[in-house]
Amino acid sequence: SANYVLATSALLAAVGVSASAASALPLSAAITWVLKDGLGSVGMMLVAGRFAAQFDADPKAAKWRAELLASAGVALELATAAFPLWFLPLASLANVLKGIAGMASGATRAYFNRNFALRDNLGEVTAKAAGQGIAAYLLGMGVGIAVSTLWVQESPAAQLLAFAALAAVNLVASYRSLLHLTLPTLNAQRLHLLIYDYLAHVPVPVAPPPPHQPPPSAEPVRYEVLT
Repeated sequence: SANYVLATSALLAAVGVSASAASALPLSAAITWVLKDGLGSVGMMLVAGRFAAQFDADPKAAKWRAELLASAGVALELATAAFPLWFLPLASLANVLKGIAGMASGATRAYFNRNFALRDNLGEVTAKAAGQGIAAYLLGMGVGIAVSTLWVQESPAAQLLAFAALAAVNLVASYRSLLHLTLPTLNAQRLHLLIYDYLAHVPVPVAPPPPHQPPPSAEPVRYEVLT
């Protein structure tokens, strides 16, 4: 972490954040940047300890929520340009959301890969999935650079519009991919449907009627007195 602060300061100075070598601006920016990452990491630890068990209970829902959290985190990062005085809380919260999204995606990815390994080839499936992820990441990076340089530039409205369009494409693609993913386990929704279907088609046992009893006699009862 200490070296990360120094490296970030050097990177900011290299790209021209500092007007002179003696300026304290790169170090200040690096400290703010690392502090943002640190606060985000603390939030991630608190959330992981509370909700980590839910990743196994319903991995498809956890993956979908992770995509929503990641999009919300990017939206907060975009909001820092409009509210620079709120950079630290907004960026920290964005880091928390994106960190939780990454954690949930990693946990569910392991679960999905295990179910894809039908021939006991978990290593092969994991490697190929990682390769596909890197290819998608590079493709997205290229699209982002093209959109930023050719269209968005310094316009906040165009930036917001581009984010909304790209986020919508990502969420729709993720949702469609999860629809085609079949898992051999029961989540809460599938268990509810299974119980409902069982109760709808299986007759409910009814207690047998009481045995028939003859009605009481209408004749008066006669008594004889013995003397």
